[in-house]
Amino acid sequence: MGPKPIIIGLDCATPRLVFGEFASEMPRLDALARRGRYGHLESTTPPITVPAWTALVTGKDPGQLGCYGFRNRSTHGYDDLFFANASTVREPTLWNVLSRLRKRCIILNVPQTYPPSRSTESWTAAF
Repeated sequence: MGPKPIIIGLDCATPRLVFGEFASEMPRLDALARRGRYGHLESTTPPITVPAWTALVTGKDPGQLGCYGFRNRSTHGYDDLFFANASTVREPTLWNVLSRLRKRCIILNVPQTYPPSRSTESWTAAF
């Protein structure tokens, strides 16, 4: 069995702050970055938490996902808004694909993952 990958995402944290200015405040994260790989990730348009994280874990853009923010329109009007949650994600996520390959996944506080799917073993879901 090879090394186990880990993806750590810090919402709204810029690489300049995490790996520069505040690296000494986060020694374990700094050590992980030095031993592994890290880099700057361009965000989505719009650069908002829910569509950005969902795009990251599905490989689809907000237009393909139909998700543009925390609240979305169910029609073309302004009256029928709904909160984005995992039930609105129609594309397979990274952990869906890995679970089908019988890989164990642990997902912690990724936005738009509540309610959690049954395909993975360990969850702490976030709205």
